[in-house]
Amino acid sequence: MEYCLRIATNYGVTYVPESLTRFRIHDLSTTSTNLNIKKFILSNIDPIVIVRQLLYDAQYSKFRNDISGKNKIKLKKFFAVRVYEAYQTAILAGQQSEEMKKFNFIANLFPEIDASKHSSFSTKLLYQMVLLRRKIRKISNNILFKFHEIFNNYPFI
Repeated sequence: MEYCLRIATNYGVTYVPESLTRFRIHDLSTTSTNLNIKKFILSNIDPIVIVRQLLYDAQYSKFRNDISGKNKIKLKKFFAVRVYEAYQTAILAGQQSEEMKKFNFIANLFPEIDASKHSSFSTKLLYQMVLLRRKIRKISNNILFKFHEIFNNYPFI
């Protein structure tokens, strides 16, 4: 992912509005096993590290110069919310948990992450809005799935 991001930043990308490949994951696959083991890293740590690179690493200065001020602010807010979310998830897992150890490891590597773990009121509010939006999406997707099920089972409707 990070490699693709560097290529896109330096050379650009083109959107192709069709599926060019498929990837299947079954319960016994190595990918499935790795996803279960590394869920916290994939869901929390990786997005934080990638966005941190976009915001602060020298190799992404062209990217930062090319995006608007409004999008820079959005990216910084996204970063702050995701750091806060990862930290809260690690706290819930416990101070001695693997999640907390992984979070503390990257917080020690990157001062921007460590500085963002204790968030402002606005970041906490944005986080609550993100949680609400996720719940709404989940409900909407469940409703759409049910409608899809109904229409597939009853072709006369």
